[in-house]
Order: sequence, then C-alpha cells, then structure tokens
Amino acid sequence: MRALLVFVVIGVSFFDTLAQLPVVAPYARHLGAPTALVGLTVAAYSLANMVGNLLAGPAIDRYGRKPSIVAGMLVAAAGVALASLAVSPAHFLGARVVHGLGGAVLVPAAFAYVGDRSAARAPDAPGRAGRNPAGGAPAMARSGIAIGVAALTGPPLAGVLRDRAGYDAVFLGIALLLVVTAALSWLVLPEPRRTTTRQALSLRDFGSYRALLRVPLYRGAVVGIFCLTFGKGILAFALPLHAGALGYGAARVGLLMSGFAFSAIAVFALTGGLRRLGLEARVLAGLGIVGVALGLLGQLSSYGALMGVMLFYGIGFGLLFPSTAAQVVTATTTADRGRAFGLFYAFFSLGVVLGPVLAGLAQGAVGLPPFLVGAVVVLAGIPAARRAYRSGGVAAPAAGPRSGATA
Repeated sequence: MRALLVFVVIGVSFFDTLAQLPVVAPYARHLGAPTALVGLTVAAYSLANMVGNLLAGPAIDRYGRKPSIVAGMLVAAAGVALASLAVSPAHFLGARVVHGLGGAVLVPAAFAYVGDRSAARAPDAPGRAGRNPAGGAPAMARSGIAIGVAALTGPPLAGVLRDRAGYDAVFLGIALLLVVTAALSWLVLPEPRRTTTRQALSLRDFGSYRALLRVPLYRGAVVGIFCLTFGKGILAFALPLHAGALGYGAARVGLLMSGFAFSAIAVFALTGGLRRLGLEARVLAGLGIVGVALGLLGQLSSYGALMGVMLFYGIGFGLLFPSTAAQVVTATTTADRGRAFGLFYAFFSLGVVLGPVLAGLAQGAVGLPPFLVGAVVVLAGIPAARRAYRSGGVAAPAAGPRSGATA
C-alpha cells in the first residue's frame, strides 16, 4: 500500500496540471481575458513553479519529504479551488500562481521521496555511487508510468467533465482529489529519512545549488531535462497549430498530443531490460530521438505519419525522463536530494517556458519554423550533455552531492 501510494502521489501531482490543459485558456477567455493575458495565464503556472522550485528545495531537505508533499498538495488544492471562485482574469491569474507554488513544493518532494527509497540500500557516503550505476532508474521509470497514465487520462476526463458539468466541476474535482491524496499521504506514508535539523532556512542553504552544478553527472541531467522540456514546450505550442492548419479537428489533435504517452509508457515498463545501456547512453539516445522527431513533425501532413512520429517521440521521452531523474538520485545523498530535485525541476519549468517563447520570436523575426528551432536546440543538447559528463568536477562535502558517480 505504501509503495503504491507514493506513485499515486506522483500521478496525482501531474494529473492536476495535465487535466487543466484543455480548460485553462478557454476559462481565461470565458472570464474576459485578452489574448496576451490568456497566454500569460497559461504560462503563470510554469513561471511560479520555476521560482518556487528554487525556494522549495532547501525546505524539502530541512523539514522532510512527507510534510513537504502534504503542504505542497494542499497549497496546490487551494490554488485550483480558487480558480473556481475567480470572477475576473486577474483573479484566475492569481489562482494559477498559487497552484504553481504548491506544485513547486509537491513534485520535487515526491521525487526526492522516491529517490530516497530507491537509494536506501546503497550507503550515502560520497564517492560510493558507482556501486549502483543504474541509480534509481527502475523507480523513476515507475514514476514515469504514473505520469504517462496521468497524461492519457487527465485531459480527456477534464474535457468530458467540463462539457457535462462546467468549469467549476473540473477545478473543484481536481482540488478534492488533491485534498484526499494529501490526507492519505499524511496517514499512510512514512518519512523515508529522519530529519536531523529544523532550523530556519538561511542563504547558505541556497548556496549549495552551485555545488550541485559542479557535479558532472548532475550537470548532464540538468542539460538533458532542459532540452527535453524546451522541445516539449514547442510541441505543445506548435503541434495544435500545425495539425489545425492541416484541417484536423480538436479531438484528433488531442489524440496526437497524448499519443506519445503510449510509447513512453512502454519504454518505462521495459527499463529493467535496458540495464546494459547506461544512464548516460539513454540520455544521449533520448535527445537524438526527440530532436529527430521534432524535425520531422513540421515536414509531415498525413495524420498517420504525424501519429507515427509522435510515437517515435515517446520513445525518446521514455528514455530521457527517468534516466535524468535517476542521475539526480545517483549524484546526491538524502541530505541534498530535495535541493537537487528543486533545481532540476526549475530547469524543467524553464524549458517549458522558454521553448514556445523563443520559437515564436524566431518565427516572427526570421521565419524559422518552431519545430526546426526545437530540433536544433534538442540535438545541440547531445554534445552539451557529453561535455557535462566528461568535464571534471570538484568533490562535494560529505553531506553534499556525490562527485564520483558515473553513468
């Protein structure tokens, strides 16, 4: 029950954002928001999330995983519930910011929790991470399956609920799900480690981010996740426009958007059979597949071909996401894993925000197709990640990240 619940927590933490994808922009427009404010409202979650991730990391390490999971889930629930009470675009924007701040605590705390449990058999002494070169890959793959299920079920369920009961039912239903999951987490989940200190946070806690970025394995993971979400942000922005211009309706576009989850889940499920392929090789292969898929999408018009490329894209996503998360586990200890995942998800959010913004600017300024921009950036991540893995690192303190881990 406990082992299952933590993956339920991860699934719910992504379900609450994915389920809102079909309703955020229409609801903002329903409240009277102009086009620019609709765009800002859609991006507000990721912007708040990015800032909140950096602030949340040290708190997760100081106060523990379980309290952070519960607190983040309740704040996210409050933000979603406030959305149902919004009477103006500004009110809805504020609710999105609250929701993003709650998610900023929830998601890295949940992944730090999984990372602690997956690393429990290996001592936390620095330099010993090489004993477990696969890191937490199987656990992170199971987390990926939970996210994939959320991607497959969240948007269609929210769409049906909106059509039958309205926007309020969507927001209040998600808020209720978050509250119930928070209560179960508080009652059932054990704290995976004993927190040794609860002093107030200080600037020294945030200074440890520099030490993390000096660890080659961690730096490569950050490059990988940024490139993945940069491309994913462009995909979310450009694919509906491209498919719509080809005459495909909203339902078929939605199926394309979730199509990658099928193959990603298949790769997540096969992670155990990929153990001979090291984490570094999986990250580099995933970047190559995602980059090629993005480059192909803008050249195709057949629906079958587009779906085939989205399934191919899902293979890259399935290789990349759990491998980068597993590298974070391998490169850190329980003392700093919360900070590590906080910074990791800050780069995750940064990619989501920058991808569509820079692709839109490039298209407007010089006519570059958005998919081409995504392909170039993602493929450039291959040599960047290789340099990160091969570069020298300065050993971290005993309580800090492991500098000797290899993929």
